[in-house]
Amino acid sequence: MSTVRVTAIFLVCFYVFGAESVDSDFSSRIRNPCRGKLDCQECIQTDPRCAWCANFTNQDQRPLNTTSDRKPRCDYNESSSIPRQQLQPHRIRMKLRPGQPQTFSVTFIQAEHYPLDIYFLLDMSATMRPYKEALAKITEGLAKALEDITSNVQLGFGSFVDKPTMPFTMRPVGDRISPCNAPVECVPTYGFKHHLKLRANQTDEFKNRVKNALLSGNLDAAEGGLDALMQTMVCKDTIGWRNGSRKLVVFFTDGPFHYAGEGKLAGIILPNDRKCHMDWDGEDWMYSHTLLQDYPSVGEINLVAQENNVNIIFAVPEGIQRLYKRLSAHVNGSTVGHLTSSADSIIQIVKAEYNKITSSVQLREIAHPNIKLSYQSSCLSNKSSTETSACDNLRVGSKVEWNVTVELLNCLKGDRNNNSENLVTKIHPLGLSEELILEIEPLCQCDCQKKENQVRDAGFCSGQGHMTCGACVCHAGFHGANCACDLKARDNHTADCTPSDPGQGICSGRGACNCGQCDCFEQARETDTVSGKFCEVDDFSCEKDDSGQVCSGHGTCKFQQCSCDVGYSGSRCECPEDTTECVAKKNGKICNGKGSCKCGRCSCNNTGLEHPAWRSVPERARGPMEMRQFVMLNAILTRWRGVDAVDSSSGFTKCPPVRDTTDFCSFTFGYAAKLGDSEDSFTILIERGKDCPKPLNLYALLGGLVGSILLAGVLLLLAWKVAFVVYDRRQLAKFRREIAGATWQPTGAPVHRPVRVAFQNPNFRRRSQRKEKD
Repeated sequence: MSTVRVTAIFLVCFYVFGAESVDSDFSSRIRNPCRGKLDCQECIQTDPRCAWCANFTNQDQRPLNTTSDRKPRCDYNESSSIPRQQLQPHRIRMKLRPGQPQTFSVTFIQAEHYPLDIYFLLDMSATMRPYKEALAKITEGLAKALEDITSNVQLGFGSFVDKPTMPFTMRPVGDRISPCNAPVECVPTYGFKHHLKLRANQTDEFKNRVKNALLSGNLDAAEGGLDALMQTMVCKDTIGWRNGSRKLVVFFTDGPFHYAGEGKLAGIILPNDRKCHMDWDGEDWMYSHTLLQDYPSVGEINLVAQENNVNIIFAVPEGIQRLYKRLSAHVNGSTVGHLTSSADSIIQIVKAEYNKITSSVQLREIAHPNIKLSYQSSCLSNKSSTETSACDNLRVGSKVEWNVTVELLNCLKGDRNNNSENLVTKIHPLGLSEELILEIEPLCQCDCQKKENQVRDAGFCSGQGHMTCGACVCHAGFHGANCACDLKARDNHTADCTPSDPGQGICSGRGACNCGQCDCFEQARETDTVSGKFCEVDDFSCEKDDSGQVCSGHGTCKFQQCSCDVGYSGSRCECPEDTTECVAKKNGKICNGKGSCKCGRCSCNNTGLEHPAWRSVPERARGPMEMRQFVMLNAILTRWRGVDAVDSSSGFTKCPPVRDTTDFCSFTFGYAAKLGDSEDSFTILIERGKDCPKPLNLYALLGGLVGSILLAGVLLLLAWKVAFVVYDRRQLAKFRREIAGATWQPTGAPVHRPVRVAFQNPNFRRRSQRKEKD
């Protein structure tokens, strides 16, 4: 009976504890898919985070027994896990010539369970007590919320207050020991403490660290958060940031922040050097340079955040959100969350702001100054690509592709001599450590220019130069296509540099003669050029037409004169020699046989007039100006007579009045033309009366001008006198009002008081009065 009872008890215990261990092992296998794999091949194919342990336990190299060893052979190995690459490709090498851009494709795929390092940076001033307690309470809920985001997460914790010196805190010892006004336990003010290093699976430790962290206090409203934020980002090993993870800092505070320059109020003048300065004090890591270096600037925070690929969430109450939104606008990859006393608000801030950060991707580059990059993408839409480097609304598995165009702006001096190295440019998603390394080899020199491809002291180069790419590169002191000219004897060949007109000088005075060849000088203006065998040709010294073209675009400027092309003449080659435009349609004669064709226009005989063509009088005289010229310039007219008035009804055409330049009088005329087969006749009627301007009365003009000046002067003096009289009367009335309203007496003024004043003792006065009564 006892045996059965003992056996039953044993079975019950085995069932209870055995079942518990089985359930625990089963749940651990669900969370950890690496467990239970029996060989290395099966292990590494299960999950990218699985690693196979090949160590031995003793000297005889006996392998570990997976069934008996406490640690499994196949397990997570976070330290050596390969981060999931979201950006492809990782490296590109290309050769570029200046002005010849090339385009390549870059792809980003949002990965699931991407490694996440999240560091909570908490303001520990006394007013932050409710938020600190809320953070400690929601640790388990926060861990579950982070597991929904990614299964590969590490948590860390640090705190800050301010610089422990006046005027930021109180220097007296008693106040520094208990800087808080609230009835809570406080520690002396400190700059930044790092409490918990980033690790995985340390929820309980995180909760205890936050709960046991003691509050502190400072004197002013602003906090030293930027000091702590700088150390959090630059102290990679101390904080525990992983390579290849998304780095996130959650910054909790309820006050403004100090920034660069404000440390000078405490005599701290050394600027922040953006380096790690953390010392171990036995319990926590402390910022050792809080009293040695000034606060960092906003620009330095932004620079370090980009260099270390850190995203920042500013969790602040509503009252200071406007300030931190302005700060966030200057820090790339940062957002602002609304912090309340509710515990759930912290979880909501982390989830919402993390989703906001990860739902968008923006490509940034660290480019060489001689490299220009541009991005085009349609993001997740089906529309055509536009120029942008950022895409939004990404989810896990979303794929975005950019067409990146890279251009080499120009060749540097070293590039031309083939002494430069490849230009390196890095492209990375904002807030991530992944990057594309772009190596560019500038094509600024031909292969035939390299020394190994040159013909040294080539015979074609007279032994005085190297044959490089089919041309001679002469040694110093030699010149010419074949390096045959010794520059020391170049003056012996000046005859070959002198044009046929010796008066033009050697190389036309615009070049230097080197071994019988003119080297034309460069002009002051880049647009001006000089060329030719004798430097006789240029594009600036000859006459230009109305459009600014030298020699009207129909010739070459030589020796400062236009040398016209065939078919053109004139000092600026403006006259075409073609007479087609001068041929009359009526009889086919040039200028109707009554003139000569010059520059494509008819020059009429005996008139001095020039017309485009001599066709018919009505057609030629339709323009009033032509007819006026005809009348004014003709000294001898074939048929003309004076009339009182031109009657247009009798077949004559009446023209507008014409001014006679001899007496400045105008007259009116009319004309009639009769065309014949052999001769044309003209009749001109000129009105006898002239319309002349009346003579100018010079004396009246001068008298009116002088009178106007005198009148203006008198009126000005009168206005000045009236203004002063009015001003004097107002001042006198003001003085009289002040005298009438005065409340002081002349005797009461200090000036009128006597020098000596007598005072009587009241007691003496009373005794004298009693004596008088007695």
